[in-house]
Amino acid sequence: MNDLALRVLLVEDTPSEADLTRFYLSRISSTRYDMVHVPTLNQAVDSLYNNDLPDIILLDLHLPDCEGLGGFERLHSLAPDVPVIILTNFMDDELATRAVREGAQDYLIKKEVDTALLNKSIRYAIERQKSDAALRESEERYALAVAGASEGIWDWNIRTGEAYFSPRWQDLVGVFQENVTAHIDHWFDRVHPDDLPPLQAALQAHFRDVQTHFEYEHRVMHEEGEYRWMLVRGQAICDARDKCYRMAGSMADITERRRAEQQLLHDALHDGLMDLPNRSLFMDRLDQAIRQHQRDGSKQYAVLYFDIDRFKNVNDSLGHSVGDRLLVGIARRLETILRPSDTLARLSGDEFAVLLTQVGTTECALSVVQRIHQLLRRKFKVQGNVIYPSIGIAMASDQYDSPEQVLRDADLAMYRAKSLDEPGDAVVFDAHMHATAVQRLRLETDMRRAIDRGEFVIHYQPIVSLQTGQVLSFEALLRWQHPQRGLVSPNEFIGVAEETGMISELSW
Repeated sequence: MNDLALRVLLVEDTPSEADLTRFYLSRISSTRYDMVHVPTLNQAVDSLYNNDLPDIILLDLHLPDCEGLGGFERLHSLAPDVPVIILTNFMDDELATRAVREGAQDYLIKKEVDTALLNKSIRYAIERQKSDAALRESEERYALAVAGASEGIWDWNIRTGEAYFSPRWQDLVGVFQENVTAHIDHWFDRVHPDDLPPLQAALQAHFRDVQTHFEYEHRVMHEEGEYRWMLVRGQAICDARDKCYRMAGSMADITERRRAEQQLLHDALHDGLMDLPNRSLFMDRLDQAIRQHQRDGSKQYAVLYFDIDRFKNVNDSLGHSVGDRLLVGIARRLETILRPSDTLARLSGDEFAVLLTQVGTTECALSVVQRIHQLLRRKFKVQGNVIYPSIGIAMASDQYDSPEQVLRDADLAMYRAKSLDEPGDAVVFDAHMHATAVQRLRLETDMRRAIDRGEFVIHYQPIVSLQTGQVLSFEALLRWQHPQRGLVSPNEFIGVAEETGMISELSW
């Protein structure tokens, strides 16, 4: 404390005692003290009002206008940041304890005071007052932060289980102060049963590695009876043996955020018109069914792929709004005949797919097809016409490695069903269909190349009169001069040309 001038306010009614105190202070070489002496409490009060606050107050307990701790209490209330040392001629342990408890920095007996003791007491009093002031400021800052925070604060004594929950924490779970028990179980008992084991496991993992910040989302029962999503953050403190003894952190209500996330995820995986699973979600569930079948061959599945025959005519004649209402009605009815474990999805337009799980045989899948037909025939008619779906079926097979393969084969079976004479038929996929589809694709590819290469040629066949033997006319016949297969009959390619639109390129 060298080169410092400390201002001392001495409140003492006995002049000789004041002179002795001044003498002690003058003998301290390490610090210069500027002392102001007043004989009464009222003068001390006036001094505090009129002058800058001193660095320390030396207070006699027995003054003409005040006896006991009343004087200390008054000065301390006026200048709570100025340390006070009480000087008295009477030793009273109870009074000394009370004085220190109420904020006095020291309690000295005058006859025991000398230069060294007074200097030490003043120095320690000032340092303690600074520490106390810093602590109070820190506590006030913490209290303001806790009170103003939108998150609830918790503090857990891991060894005893005792816990502190801030008022905001209590608000988050809807409880009142009188109903809060100062134990960690007050929190854990409210955690959703499915979330409690993983929460405790995450806490134990944090205790093993406190270098990482703890963060976990879980559901907590609100006092109103609903579970709300909470985000808890925290940090544990461990002793020298790496045994965690305390953990503190915050808890925030993220229910609305979770709902928004769930809604976004739902919208990304469902059709906007009828709230059915879309292609992405259907393919994901089909992939799970394939994996389960690969692990356990008894877990059979089937995929029904269908659309509504002549649905385009409905849109063209009655409008898209009527077509949309029709599709929604079909979806709602189909949901009533499927099991909870099955998945009905809208793939696009009027195309639907159904994933049937736990189907033992093809007959099981066909029975579902029969119920679909019965439902649509009974419930839906457009302009007097019955609604028919053409349905393709693909059964579980060890040959399938991806959902795309299953859906492809169900699609092939559906188009085979469309080619049959009976409307609304169902066809189960077999390997021959795939071979036919591959052959058809190869034929289309070869035909497009043949057009570019000029492989199609005209043969003229004369038409002769049987009566006269004269040539009456010529018939132009289109032939395909294939480089590997030779001359290809029009029976093989005319139908494909008409279906694909290539017939216009072959016409002259």
